[in-house]
Amino acid sequence: MSKKIYEARFKDKLSPEIKEALIPRVQDIIDAYIAASNPSASSQAMQLTVEGTMYQFLEMDRVIHVLDENGVSLFDADRPVTVTEKDFRFSGRISVEAQKELRLKVGKIVEALVSEHFPITSPTKNVTGVQIDDEEYAFADITDTPFGHIVRVYDRSGASLFDVKHEALEKMKASQDDIVAGDLPKPIDEEIAAAEPVDKPEDITHTEAAVEKLEKELRDAKDKTFAKPVIGFLIGRCRESESLAEDICQSHKTWDKCYTYIFERARKQSNSRSAVIRDEVVYEWAEDYFHLDDKAAEEAKAKKAAEQVKKGKGAAAKKRKEMKEKQKEAKAKPVVQKAEKPVTEKKEDKPKKKGKEIEGQMDLFSLMGM
Repeated sequence: MSKKIYEARFKDKLSPEIKEALIPRVQDIIDAYIAASNPSASSQAMQLTVEGTMYQFLEMDRVIHVLDENGVSLFDADRPVTVTEKDFRFSGRISVEAQKELRLKVGKIVEALVSEHFPITSPTKNVTGVQIDDEEYAFADITDTPFGHIVRVYDRSGASLFDVKHEALEKMKASQDDIVAGDLPKPIDEEIAAAEPVDKPEDITHTEAAVEKLEKELRDAKDKTFAKPVIGFLIGRCRESESLAEDICQSHKTWDKCYTYIFERARKQSNSRSAVIRDEVVYEWAEDYFHLDDKAAEEAKAKKAAEQVKKGKGAAAKKRKEMKEKQKEAKAKPVVQKAEKPVTEKKEDKPKKKGKEIEGQMDLFSLMGM
């Protein structure tokens, strides 16, 4: 399969040496970004390491802006048009699990189809397939379907996998031809400034993001004996409840805070020494924590802590200043030495023995200062 060609528009300020070094890497840099990015997002930003070098990417209206790790703009390139969720549908015979796995390959399959075999002329399965990741796929052009004019994709055994709208494939083909010819308009600086970074591609669900976050929290947990069953329960609930998954994805929600919340709830039910809590109650408390609307309280707590730190620094600085001033005054003040008084020898009176005191005993009350 021939490699896609991206027309890179290098920035004028780049030195000839940098341009020369980048030219053979353009294809790999853009391919890495397209593989990692969301094709449906109108704007997005991310950082990627390609062949050991860090690059930053900003995309706006299908124009990809590539910068180095310090934010220096290197070149622009245009994203080829790809299929979106509304442009294809899976075969009814494909299981949900198989769809999840196949969804990751749809983009590669369709791009290979457009690059090598489009337009398809045969209404039956095309024996000339496309080899991708050790799998072979075949295609057929079908005009009369409930989904409209489509190209059907089959696996090596001849089983139908998914249909792609013919119109979407035509747009992809036209986009690839324009990229090779360099006919697409050059973006302006205002478009770069308008690009807004996104935390996660839109096609990643809250459930997937929440599970990924919880799994990381479990790896970092100090007390894994306690964390494992509780986090395991939460992961299972995320797959059942989209609202819980969304709450877990909140940036201020963490396992450490959940642990503290559970501990405090248990402490209130304890007899000051111990508390025996059923597992299902602990799981319920964990879920209650993530549903708890405490964002405003957390922000207020963080603000107060920052003010206390600032106040403490101010007080410490004031104290240091006062100490310096006292030291300065002490150095400037003359030292007056007092005249020594003559020392007169004092005759020691021989202690008289009390009537009740017996020789060889100590006065314990005196020794104890009483």
